[in-house]
Amino acid sequence: MECTKAMECTEVAWEIIKHFQDDFSTLYSCFQVNKLWSRLTIPFIWEDPFSFKQPKNYNYIEAYLFLLDI
Repeated sequence: MECTKAMECTEVAWEIIKHFQDDFSTLYSCFQVNKLWSRLTIPFIWEDPFSFKQPKNYNYIEAYLFLLDI
């Protein structure tokens, strides 16, 4: 299916991405589709980067502070 207008494609992609705004792994997959999807996905990923569940026993702030001491 080909979109007849660029705006129509953008709106469809936006609705799809918005549906997955709470699923980091799906957002990351959407980010890798193409340039348009990447540009639409980045705001959702960076909206609150620490809200997504992280692996246990991993603290990003400690890692950042450790790297700053080097």
